[in-house]
Amino acid sequence: MPTSRRRLPTAVLFAAGLAPVLAAPLVTYALIGDHSEVDPAHADYVIHPPSVSSVTVNTVALFATMLALFGLGLLIPRWRQRTLHPGWRPVVVLLMIVGMLVAAIYRVATFGTTGANIGFGVLLIFGAPCAIAFAVGAAVAAIKILRVPKASQSRPA
Repeated sequence: MPTSRRRLPTAVLFAAGLAPVLAAPLVTYALIGDHSEVDPAHADYVIHPPSVSSVTVNTVALFATMLALFGLGLLIPRWRQRTLHPGWRPVVVLLMIVGMLVAAIYRVATFGTTGANIGFGVLLIFGAPCAIAFAVGAAVAAIKILRVPKASQSRPA
């Protein structure tokens, strides 16, 4: 049973697409959590972790999740009804993956270890090029969508 949806302003749709993209790294950071191996006073860090409590991190991640679900709740029905260009789906998903990879790399870099942080090196070697490739793919897809002439512009006068 299709329902008629009123047309939302472009700014609202942009914010709805931006919400899951910005929420993905926050939720990833919170879900990975701190896996430091030693006491923080004796730990070696690639990057010192921010001085934010885990309760604050989890609260921000919870609100980010709710905001992302609200944004996706606005976008998904419009994609299914073809009132929003379906090419924006891979752009949103690829940018979410980029955010998750960057958050994972950052979270592992903040683990307190004794000696070398091998996990950070592995993520940096494999995760960073993947994140760059996904970001470039999202940019190329967005440029392709934005260059497609609208139906009203393509008709001869």
